[in-house]
Amino acid sequence: MDDEHQNQITDDELMARVAADDESALGELMLRWQRPIHRFVYRGVRDADIAEEIAQETFWRVWRARSNYRPEGKFSAFLFRTAARLCLDHYRRRPRPAIDDSETALALAPAPIAFQPDDQARRKQLAEALESSLAKLPINQRMAMQLGRLEGMSYQEIASILGCSVGAVEQLIFRARAALRVSLGEFINPGGAGSRKTVEKT
Repeated sequence: MDDEHQNQITDDELMARVAADDESALGELMLRWQRPIHRFVYRGVRDADIAEEIAQETFWRVWRARSNYRPEGKFSAFLFRTAARLCLDHYRRRPRPAIDDSETALALAPAPIAFQPDDQARRKQLAEALESSLAKLPINQRMAMQLGRLEGMSYQEIASILGCSVGAVEQLIFRARAALRVSLGEFINPGGAGSRKTVEKT
């Protein structure tokens, strides 16, 4: 089977083959989704070894559930839902990790933020403040923020992954943003522009 034809096979078609005990089809799904799943998990657990274990367990559970899989929604939602549940289990067993990646932290910050893009000192201060603030959020709020802001998922997709309604997702994200705005008050600029204004050229 050539690469062009292989790329035309949908996730659901591959899952149909997985359901028929085709291990090679699972391998194809892993090639497509292992990196996104590992990235998603790593952003939560912040430990490469644990992220690898959870990512592998995610696909193992897909294999175990192969006979029960029904293509009623996106395969990606089913896959991320499995990974999210494993992450939540990990969070409940262990202390919530720090977010030591400033770019990840900034992506979760409620906009607008009062600093210029090249203000590295302020970026570092914000990342540290976010690390502390995010660690205090309830697990579901943090997961909803991560799926929405970092993975670019819709509320409907997040609801499917977290096993709740769209309205519940909206509340989770609203409350998370509200809590972050309070705790990051010194960084928030209600006017929408950085407090350290750039001098316009005349």
